[in-house]
Parts: sequence; C-alpha cells; structure tokens
Amino acid sequence: MSVAIRAVVLAASLCFSGVAMAHERDWGAALRSDADAMRRIYNESHPGAVDPANPEFNKQLTDIHAAAYARSHTVRNQADYELGVRAMGAAFNDGHAGTYPSRQLPKLTNYWTGFVLRSVNGELRVALREDGAAPPLDARLMSCDGIAADRLYEQRVGTYNPLFSLEARRARLGGRLLLQYGEPSLDDRPKRCIFQQGTESKSYDLTWRPHPDIGPLLTKAAQSFVAPIERRVLPDGTIWISAGTFNNIPGSDVSTRLANLVSSIEHDPSLRDAPRVVLDVRGNGGGDSLWSYRMAQALFGADYVEAVAPASEGIDWRPSSDNIAHFERLLEGWRKEAEPNTQSIEWVTKVLAGMKAAKASGATFWREIDAPRTKSSSALRSQYAGRAIVLVDGACGSACLDAVDVWKAAGAVLVGRETAADSLYMDVRYETLPSGMATLAIPTKVYRGRQRGSNEPYRPDHVWNGGMNDTPALEKWIVALP
Repeated sequence: MSVAIRAVVLAASLCFSGVAMAHERDWGAALRSDADAMRRIYNESHPGAVDPANPEFNKQLTDIHAAAYARSHTVRNQADYELGVRAMGAAFNDGHAGTYPSRQLPKLTNYWTGFVLRSVNGELRVALREDGAAPPLDARLMSCDGIAADRLYEQRVGTYNPLFSLEARRARLGGRLLLQYGEPSLDDRPKRCIFQQGTESKSYDLTWRPHPDIGPLLTKAAQSFVAPIERRVLPDGTIWISAGTFNNIPGSDVSTRLANLVSSIEHDPSLRDAPRVVLDVRGNGGGDSLWSYRMAQALFGADYVEAVAPASEGIDWRPSSDNIAHFERLLEGWRKEAEPNTQSIEWVTKVLAGMKAAKASGATFWREIDAPRTKSSSALRSQYAGRAIVLVDGACGSACLDAVDVWKAAGAVLVGRETAADSLYMDVRYETLPSGMATLAIPTKVYRGRQRGSNEPYRPDHVWNGGMNDTPALEKWIVALP
C-alpha cells in the first residue's frame, strides 16, 4: 500500500515579510506577481503540467492566469486582493491546488445582516438571528434584488470556493452568502431580499453592520464539528474512536496525540470484542492516511486489510527540485521526533530515492507501484465480527477519504453526511507567493487507475439529518441503527 501524506507542513515554514506595510502596496501588481509565480511553479512542479492524461491542464492554467491579470486592474485594496486570490484558487476546482490569502494578513472587518443562513437540502434558510427585524428562523431565501437565491449563492460564494458543485460544499458554506469581508471596491452586497415561510413571501430590507467575530456564528449556523482525538467506550460497549484530523506535522502536538491514540488501539485486547466500533472523522480534512490504515489493521487484521484495500495502477510522482526538497525536509523532521514513525520514514525514503533517480535520468515521472498482494481476499476473513461504522461529514477529504476507501472495503458501514471529494492530484506542499500575502498549494503526485474517481464524494449508507455537532444524538442514533 502506498501511504498518502496530505497538507503536511504549512504555517511553520511561511514568512510574510512586508505584510505589516500592506496598506502601502500596489494591490493589483501584487495579484499579478502572484499569478505569474503560480503559473511558473505549476509549470515546474505540478504533475498536471506534464500529465498526458490531462491535456487540458495547461490551457486551464493559462486561462486562470489571464483571468487574474484581467481582474488585477480593478484591485484597489486588501479586500479586492483577497477576493482575487480566492477566485484564482477556486478556478482550479481542486481541493489540493490553488491559492489562498495568508492568515497573517491584517484582519478586515466582517459585515453581516443580523442573521445567518444555512443550506438545508439545497435550500438557503435562516439558521440564527440577532435582529428582531430579520426574517424568522427557517424562512427560505428566494431571491435578492431580483437575483434567484441559487444564482446569487454561486456568484457570491461559489466564485471563491472550489468544488462548489458538491452537495457537501454547498451545505457547509451557506452562512457566507450574506456576509462580506472588508470593503471591496465593487460593493455587491444585496439590499433587499424575499423570504418565504410556509405559503407566504415577504420582502426584507437588509441592514449591513460590522461584526467583531463572525466565525463562531458561522460554525453554529452550519452545525459543524471537529471531532477530538480520543478513544472512549459507550455504555453498551461500543468503542468510539474519534479523529478530527490525520495531520502528521513533525513534532506537532496533533501528531503526538494521534500516535498515542493509534498505539492505544493497536494494543487494546478488547477492541475486537466490542459489539460496535465507530470511527468518527467529523471535521477531518485529511493528513496522513497511515493513521487510519493502522487503525483498520488493528481492528480487521493486517493481512485482511492488505488484501481488500483498494489498489491503483500506480502513482506518478513529479521529480522537480522543489518537490524533492520538500520531502527531504519532511524526512528530516520525522527523523528528529522523539518516537520516529518507522513506516512513514521508510515510505518517504523510498519516494525520495525514486524521485531522485527519475530526475537524474530526465524522466517526467517516477512511478510508484503497490507491492503485489501475496494473498487473495477470498482466502481471508476479517478478524472483527462486530459492526464497524465510519461517521463522516462534508469536511471529509483527502486522507479522510482514503480512510473511507479502506474501512468500507473491509466491511464498515458509512453514516452521516455526504463527504467532500478530491482530484487525482495529491500530496500537497506549499509555497509563499512573491507578495508575501498568499500561499500556493502544489500537489506532487497523480494517481493512475484509482478506484474512486476524481472529485467523486462518498454518500453514506445511512443519512443523518440532524446537526453534525450533536454528539449525544448521533451516538443514540448510531447505536440504534438496524
């Protein structure tokens, strides 16, 4: 099995010199310089630029670069710049690629309307309100200023967020429709909206006002949740394993806690006696797929997991100098950990050797191939006789999807909400763009023949229609599933 490592060292290595003087910048020039760097770096390091299976990639890259240049001539301030960076990134429609504003930029003021929306079954409804004159709770947004709600949602939110066509993405982003960050030059804030409650429709004038900390309200409205890293036992004997991330950043507290969690599972003699084992990955956007693979091995048996885990035709790594340097830094960090993960070190050592050999020979890619399976899955049985369940939500992407691949193949039932999705371009590294105010995500490999298609989400076997943040209700529901 090849181990995928996602979104690995980000914030610690980024330097944003000059951000403090951001108000003095030529914002349009900053967006153009970042667009130029994005195109150059992708040409040098993104697998898509030399991928024979994706002949449209270079045209897409050219078009996105040109669109950023065209937009740059209307960029006057930080808000304009950030929207330009987000639009440039979203245009790739890939959760593993694109551009993002730096978190170290000065925080701009959020403006809201006194209420927040939530996307429910494709409809935008009022989720919470702090203004007595706002539309009532659960009222459905029909239109604003003559623009239908769905079209407005696409314009104001979809333009700046990749994979917006996915149900999971739309469901998580509803709160952003009637929200404005900063004061962009083009003020497109809706002024008058029509809401429907029951059979009656009513028009409301929107009053925009600043909010000092809108984040918690958006989280509450979306009813989202990030599972803690822990293992616990429910009263009926169900073992509940939760991991809201699979990150494996060398030396991080998250990596240490995940290592301790996985080790406790591997050394738990009661694990396979439990009537039910739940893997709770709410809020998990990815990381290192080895964590969930080791959990699966501990529960179902190593030989069985190796036999049933989905295989691909191979993985092609792009051996650019910067991609190789990234994995060298990663390997160095892992080796310095107090308790180095030998499997991760062995894997990245193999990848580095292959990439370096390919670069030395002038090859476009280095092909990684899964080791031949020594046993047929038909000759093996799972070592776990109980019921395995994976609880997912719309945040599940990247290595979280890898976990679902393996656990479902081993016999687990999928419950919760539709997941996110990922393309075939994986294992991301990051670079700060020349302005110092944006980050570029750069995938380093491409899957060949992966069983799960590009940007294909998982749909649960049992759908949960309540809030994903209601853990007690979820526990009761899961235990009672037929």
